[in-house]
Order: sequence, then structure tokens, then C-alpha cells
Amino acid sequence: MSTSQPPRPGPPPASISTIQVPPTLSRFDIPARQYLSRHNSPWDGVAVGALVFCPSPESTDSVLLIQRAAADSLPNKWEIPSGVVSNDPAKDATITNAVARELWEEAGLTATAIKRLVTPPREEEGFVFSNSTNTKVFCRFVFEVELEVEKWESVRGRVKLNPVEHQRFVWAPEDAVRKMLADKAVFHGGKEEMLELTSRHLGELILEAFRLRKEDKEKRREDREKKA
Repeated sequence: MSTSQPPRPGPPPASISTIQVPPTLSRFDIPARQYLSRHNSPWDGVAVGALVFCPSPESTDSVLLIQRAAADSLPNKWEIPSGVVSNDPAKDATITNAVARELWEEAGLTATAIKRLVTPPREEEGFVFSNSTNTKVFCRFVFEVELEVEKWESVRGRVKLNPVEHQRFVWAPEDAVRKMLADKAVFHGGKEEMLELTSRHLGELILEAFRLRKEDKEKRREDREKKA
């Protein structure tokens, strides 16, 4: 596991507005205001998060985590690329477009497709929370996304942060996330360090995403064996 301090991303590519969405998630491929109206929601807005995994054929997969800036709210804590969906259609035409935009603005990575919505076990989809001043209420939906890459090794070093919001990034395997939830130090870069997530809920959500990915791998293995 490694942490880095990369440069800030540039202007977003036009391709982030054409992110592919599976039919099962078409309910999110609409503007945030329309979603709120359709569901008679009392929320002030919709927030989104992007789960990016770097697959490893030799070891375990790892997830992208970014550390909040020391001068921001929840200073120095770790999270996934996320933010509030804009009601300006020129910025976020749909909720799913906002996922791609947030990933680009906070990590400099381009999402090509939404893979799935991830929700912790035994919970309804969406996580309701208040802003830092407790003046507005949002519901956040977290999606696993896919990137268009030739070599995953190149993605690890291609992350670019906005230093106003985030200061470091890490590709964390499942065991590291479990240690974060257990308040145990994580060994990386030749030393041990306490990496604290923004919430326990986020950690549980990430672990569920790891479980789903392992389930996918097992299904693919079974399918290959059936064809052999």
C-alpha cells in the first residue's frame, strides 16, 4: 500500500458526460431535482461517491482513498472521491454524470461506466447526512465505477488531487480498511500510521464492495469451469 502527494487535475475531459449506466441504475441517470421530486424526498440535495478499485491478478484488489486537507472539515481523515450533485444542468446533467465529475475533480481519473450501486448489508440504499453546519440534509449514493485503462499499473500513479480539498491518496487493500475500522495502525511506506476514515459507515460500505467483487470473481471462475 502506498500514499502519494500528486499535482492538481486540469480541466475535465468531455468524455465524463458520456459515462455508461446499466439499465438497473437508470433511476439515477436523471437530474438531481427530478430524482428528489419523483421520490417526494425531504432532502435538500443528492450527494454521490465513487469507488475505484485497482485489480491485482497476483494479490488482492485495492480501493482508492483520499485524505482530506488539514484546513478542511474532518481534517486529515480518509474518504472516497465524493460530493454534492449540482442543480446546474451545465455542470451535472444527471446524478451519474456527477459521479464522473467528482472523480475527475478530486482524483483526476476518468470514469467510463457505472458498475453498480453499493450499500452496506441490511441498509436501504442511500446514506442521509447533514452538512458541516447542520443547515442542510443530503442523501449520498455510492457507486463502483470502471475506468478505461490499458495498464492498471499506470493508474496507480495517475491520481491528481486538488490540494485545497485533499492532500494524499492511498490504494488500500481490504485488510487495511479492516484495520482502519478497528483503529489499528496500517503499515505502508516503511512505517506504521493511523489512517482514520470519515465514518464507520463508509468503511462498512467499502468492505461490502470488496465482498461483491470477490463474489463476481468466484462467479467468473465457476463459469470458466463449466465451459472447460
